[in-house]
Amino acid sequence: MMTAQTLAKSFTLSGLGLFTESPCSVTIGPGTVDQGIVFRRGEASVSAHVEHRSGKPAHIIFQSMQPRNTSLDLSDGSPVMTVEHVMAALAGLGVTAATIEVEGPEIPIGDGSAKAIVEGMLDAGLTDLKQPVSVPPSPQETIIVGDPQGAHIRATPAERLSYTYNLDYGPKSPIRPQTAHWQGDTASFIRDIAPARTYSLQSEAESMHALGLFQTFTPRDLLVIGRDGPVDNALRFDNEPARHKLLDLIGDTALAGIPLPPVKIEAFGTGHALNIQLARLLAPSPVQSQQ
Repeated sequence: MMTAQTLAKSFTLSGLGLFTESPCSVTIGPGTVDQGIVFRRGEASVSAHVEHRSGKPAHIIFQSMQPRNTSLDLSDGSPVMTVEHVMAALAGLGVTAATIEVEGPEIPIGDGSAKAIVEGMLDAGLTDLKQPVSVPPSPQETIIVGDPQGAHIRATPAERLSYTYNLDYGPKSPIRPQTAHWQGDTASFIRDIAPARTYSLQSEAESMHALGLFQTFTPRDLLVIGRDGPVDNALRFDNEPARHKLLDLIGDTALAGIPLPPVKIEAFGTGHALNIQLARLLAPSPVQSQQ
């Protein structure tokens, strides 16, 4: 058992959405044990659960390729896009109840990490709701999603929650093979995982720009990695790409519920689609939208 945690007060972050490039803001504030984590836009709302994951693409180009973010469908059918960094921050700090008010189509991307979200939560303060929250039991057997010979995630029964992300783009990539770990503790999440930024290979960024994405952002705003390393930018960690993939993995699997069961999660080259598949298998049960 653990005790329910929420925020002591609300805070707001504003900026642009990564994929819509629209002005947007998010206000994260206190919640109740019965409510859990809820996203709202106006009168529409939804509980933060993998069963409410949206299939609507964040941009027209994603109609024919794997999603580059995670979204939820609100009760009015409209999506709230790019929720993974907020979910990762909540999971990393052990917050089990919160109200997340969104203006605009997306959560603002900030610098591409969860650093500002975590700092806002710490400044707002966390408070113990003094009610127990059940930790789901560890899976009875190993779960594998994806291709065991390629991109996949393995979740193994364990005594405590842990994550490992293994990244390897191959010998010709400017990003070397690298690994990132998280053992489930708040201090290391704040220090080692939350500051890791989303990134693109320069070839990917140029292709997406030609298709209409990232018209507002520059490599100084978001990490772009070229043949000789970051373009007009610098890495925060030697293995920042793997750490950011780990951040996304934590945020996506948090849609199974916070807290997650004790399980050893090892990911190999996966993205949001396989992360969500694992979350579905780890979720104890579907829940209904909050009205």
